[in-house]
Amino acid sequence: MSKPTRKWHSLFEGTVPKDHAFPESNEDKVRICDDEHLYVMSDGASESYNSALWAEVLVESACSEPPHSQFVRWLKRAIATYEDRSDRKDMSWSQEAAFNRGSFASLLVVELLRDHIKLTSIGDTEALLIKNGKISQAFPYKEAHDFQRRPNLLSTLLSRHNTPYFQQVLRSLVAKKISCSSQSGCKAWWHYPSSSDSLLLCVTDALAEWLLRKDGSTQARLNKVIAVRNQEDLTRLVEEARREDKMRKDDSSLIILGEEHATSDT
Repeated sequence: MSKPTRKWHSLFEGTVPKDHAFPESNEDKVRICDDEHLYVMSDGASESYNSALWAEVLVESACSEPPHSQFVRWLKRAIATYEDRSDRKDMSWSQEAAFNRGSFASLLVVELLRDHIKLTSIGDTEALLIKNGKISQAFPYKEAHDFQRRPNLLSTLLSRHNTPYFQQVLRSLVAKKISCSSQSGCKAWWHYPSSSDSLLLCVTDALAEWLLRKDGSTQARLNKVIAVRNQEDLTRLVEEARREDKMRKDDSSLIILGEEHATSDT
């Protein structure tokens, strides 16, 4: 991967589980690959079997090789890895039945290329470009109400991808860049903003929906997120929003990308 012209890297990465009593049940998985200018996030679907493992496999696979033109081959390898790590011989009959119904998870891949940002998103994990302290671009969803739709997720069952949506995914993954600030299916290309205090946020669905709501507190919510400096800040922000019944109680994860001084204290 060519080195980006802007010196962007990870400024923060953290997650808050939906239940602090069981942090190991957190189904959000994140990988930071600053040396490769690559950032990956996956959110396992709670209703499916061992989705945390599937999300883990997806972020590992995407960091090793982002899913592009050889998507089907990439997906088959990820499914094989998931199956290898699943101890089927010790499963109960009910676990076996759940395993056979498949596991599901989203995937967001951010690649910082030489002259633009390349995004790949399958599901409802969101990227937000922050320019002049405001949300300038959002992908894949544009509005908070979009999160009410049932997302299309990657599955451990290859047959579940035989749908019109995933046919579009295949076409868009082999598509060449149309232009910056454009998108094609599950891919988007963004310009680096000219301002050095710009940021890119990667967020899972509960936090993304909360940020995209348009009301009198929209800017205040964003200001709180871009001010996050450490895990304690993120935990305090998420727990406060949950107590006020303003954020859905779900695993909530955040990556902040930008230049070093962009979130420094003044």
